Amino acid sequence: MNDEYVVLKNGRTDTLALSGWTISDDSGHTYRVPSGVSLAVGETVTLYTGSGSDSASELYWGQVGRCEQRR
Repeated sequence: MNDEYVVLKNGRTDTLALSGWTISDDSGHTYRVPSGVSLAVGETVTLYTGSGSDSASELYWGQVGRCEQRR
């Protein structure tokens, strides 16, 4: 599932607080950006649909693939 991701980039002229933002997919799943996440000017963060450990530059939605759901 980590082959699916979206990259968020701050194109503003000041720091962008992302805490509480939500991202939804066509299946109705919603991801809420955790508290404390912000992007300085020009910075990016990649949101992966699969599992992993969040860091300053990577966030993980925690979705499982269809094959994993059937097990």
